[in-house]
Parts: sequence; structure tokens; C-alpha cells
Amino acid sequence: MTWKDRETEDTTTYKVIVNGEEQYAIWPEFKEIPTGWNYGNKTGAKADCLAYIKEVWVDMRPLSVRQQMAHPVPPTAEINEAEQPTLVDRLCEGMHTVQITLRPEMTVQRFKESLNRNHLPVKFTETNGGSEFGIKLDKAACDLSNVDLDNGWGTAHLEGQMSVDFVRVKCVIDIDLPSFEGSGRLVRV
Repeated sequence: MTWKDRETEDTTTYKVIVNGEEQYAIWPEFKEIPTGWNYGNKTGAKADCLAYIKEVWVDMRPLSVRQQMAHPVPPTAEINEAEQPTLVDRLCEGMHTVQITLRPEMTVQRFKESLNRNHLPVKFTETNGGSEFGIKLDKAACDLSNVDLDNGWGTAHLEGQMSVDFVRVKCVIDIDLPSFEGSGRLVRV
């Protein structure tokens, strides 16, 4: 051993300390043990204290984690995805708030253009984030007799088909002009 090694050699006496979670550490003997820690029944050179910790601290998990894993708390309500209704199931039950989502602007002219293309974008607004679909209109099932498209008022009854989550459905909606909002539901085809 060289003179330089002797100058840097750790000659401190340590004590092993342990906290309430049964986690171990070493602490210089001359210092006061920190709050939340207790003396762990070993004092000596750093290497001796570390060897003692290695021998006694065989499970590194905190005490609270070990206890929780030994006695797990059962979940309050396990969710079985197979038992949860699908989006199609939910939209087939009762009536839901819908709106026509014409882009770039919601105008009667854009509504007429969509009707002429037999394609209408519909949004079910009460679903998580709003579920938007494009329906292919069934002109024979639609009723525009209560709508004045020139003046932008009335209620349009619209029906069309689409697929939702690979399920063929019919969308049945009643839309008020000029708000382009109304109610609707899905029907399995």
C-alpha cells in the first residue's frame, strides 16, 4: 500500500441503520442517525457493515410492498370486456344526440351537396370523444317533406347504411335545420 492509498483509505467506523420499510444503509458512527431510521445492530468497517447488510437484507422490496403482495386486496370491480356493451350495442339502444358535421362550413348549401352525393357525415356527440360516421343515404327511406332547403328550416328524416366496428348497421336520424342537430340511433341490419 502506498502513502497516497493510506491518505484516501476510509478509516471511518460505520453503523448499519434500517428504516420502517426494512431498507438498510450504512451511516458514519459519529453522526446522529437520521429521522425515520434506527440502529441495525452492526458497527464496524465499511466492508464489514456492507457484508452484514448483504447477509440480512435478502428481499430488496420495501416492507409495505411485501405485505401487499402477501395479502393482495381484491379489485372492487373486475371489468370483463366481453361483458361490456360495444359501441354498436350502445348506439342501438334508445335515441342519441347527433349532428351533421359538414366541412369546411356548416351551411344549407353544403347539406344539399351531401344529400345529392347520397353521403352524409353524422356525429354521435355523447360517445367518448364523439363518434363520427359517414352514412350512405337510402333516398327511398329519407323524408324531406318537412324541410325547406331554400330557406334552411324544418326537420329532415334521414336513413342510411354504414359499418361500425365491422358490423353492418342502419343509421336513423332526425335533423333540424339550420342547427344541423337532432337525434338518432343505429339499427342492426
